Amino acid sequence: MSGVLFLCDGATLPTAWRGQWEKTDRLVTKGDRATANFAIQNLDAWFHGDLNGRWLDFVRIAAYALAADESVSRGGTADPTLRQWRRRLGLVVPVNDSDFWNSTEVNRALRECLGFLSGDDWEFTFVPARDDEQRQLSFGDEVSTPAAEADSVIPLSGGMDSLTAAAEELAAGRRPILLSHRGGSVAQNRRGELLDGLRSRFPGRTFGRISVQANRIGKEQIEPTQRSRSFLYASAATVLAARIRAHDVLLSDNGWASVNPHINDQLSSTLATRSTHPTFIRLFNELACLVIADAPLVRNPFWDQTRAGVLGRLKAAGGIDLLPFTNSCAAARNLPRATPHCGRCSQCIDRRFATLSAGFESSDPVEGYKFDVFRGELPRGPVRALAVSYVRTARRIDALPDDGLFREFDTLLECLTPGHEDDDADAYVRMLRGQAAMVLAGIEEQLIRHRGDISRGLISPRSLLGILISDETGAQTQGDEFIPSDDYRTAVWQGKPLEFSPSQAVVIRNLHRAFLEGPGSLSAALALEGSGREDARMSDLFKHHEAWGTLILATHRTYRLDLSPKDA
Repeated sequence: MSGVLFLCDGATLPTAWRGQWEKTDRLVTKGDRATANFAIQNLDAWFHGDLNGRWLDFVRIAAYALAADESVSRGGTADPTLRQWRRRLGLVVPVNDSDFWNSTEVNRALRECLGFLSGDDWEFTFVPARDDEQRQLSFGDEVSTPAAEADSVIPLSGGMDSLTAAAEELAAGRRPILLSHRGGSVAQNRRGELLDGLRSRFPGRTFGRISVQANRIGKEQIEPTQRSRSFLYASAATVLAARIRAHDVLLSDNGWASVNPHINDQLSSTLATRSTHPTFIRLFNELACLVIADAPLVRNPFWDQTRAGVLGRLKAAGGIDLLPFTNSCAAARNLPRATPHCGRCSQCIDRRFATLSAGFESSDPVEGYKFDVFRGELPRGPVRALAVSYVRTARRIDALPDDGLFREFDTLLECLTPGHEDDDADAYVRMLRGQAAMVLAGIEEQLIRHRGDISRGLISPRSLLGILISDETGAQTQGDEFIPSDDYRTAVWQGKPLEFSPSQAVVIRNLHRAFLEGPGSLSAALALEGSGREDARMSDLFKHHEAWGTLILATHRTYRLDLSPKDA
């Protein structure tokens, strides 16, 4: 685990922390040597300097945390066994009320909330801010609509879920403030079109807007996952809502994306995000109540909805014609305007199925996707595993009884609200059933649409439709010489079925990830990591197993799977 300490805006290394960190970095927001940029429209100036100091601290801490998050790599594709995924990050932060933030209860709540959200180990110590400049935030000047007229605050990501929340508020005659991230020119233009669309669709209705920016400057972003960004959005929205006495902060996401169920052990590069996870929202609200008396409630209005269900609510609110101005893609930053969706990430796949099954494809045509997940050839590796597992998971949900769903997706248990466990469980069952129905309806629609090409053999066997057809016929997709189960306890290699013990399955998973994502071969220590048999010899663990020396090859004290690179 890497240990990186960040000294923020002139803070010095505490004596107690000397010698405890592998690396020290500085986050500076002022002057010619600035390494971080925080730009949030000036809440303090907007409200004539009467914001509580702790509230400003809250937002500033979140901005520092995001900058630190972006500065330390999780290992990327060079770390197939995820040794570097969980990081140790320390921050020394100047604040208005250092005694409050250093108190055991508050410091623990902050670390627990951020730790759950990002999957890292966070440590904080706070020092008094030295001057008035440090006591404030650096903000831009883009302000619209007096805040005192607003009823709610909605972080507007640019996706369909947050758009739906805004449309419902406006349709009901309420006045939201929309909080957005100030991104690149393409994202800015698209968000501007979305805002213009809301004004046109709801003439005479009032909404304010405010933008947020927090990022490293002076060097390229090292870690792109930005798991802590949701904490910045939530803290800025909560402070704003508290000041205008709004009761709601709507952190909007559909239920499937919010709980993000684990669907495949092969998907090391798509570890579940927790930006709107029920546990994160609960932990954040607990922290906010310590910082702000009578803090507004952060909630997800779509926690029990599928994406198709959210689309239905967008239509009911009168905003379905704004769908083309939204973007759900995790890789949108690098895509041209003509094809703003990659078509391969989990968000794009779920969006395609949702618009198909809900009957809104005309507002979200395949031409807007760089890759057609149904007919395009899926390359071996995480891209294929994600698309296929997404559909196979829907099939499993459809086949399972209600009580079996919580055994299959046991992480749902942590999503249940204390005191409301039965009602929440029923809602999650309905959401999962709806997700399965949405996916199966999308597949059925595509099979019917392309039945002519299917009967003529014009569908690629490496496409999602081709792979699903082979599932039904029992045929093996050409080039799929190694087909593991989700837990790697069983596999088919060169047409031969194989079975593995739990420890062996972990090793096969590690070696398969190394094949898919690099470096190809692993040392015995890396191959055995997580197996519970770390002290064993590889030859002993696979003694007498038919995979040893055939599927598993040993070369110069490293190990690899005997799979052809051309099939990757």
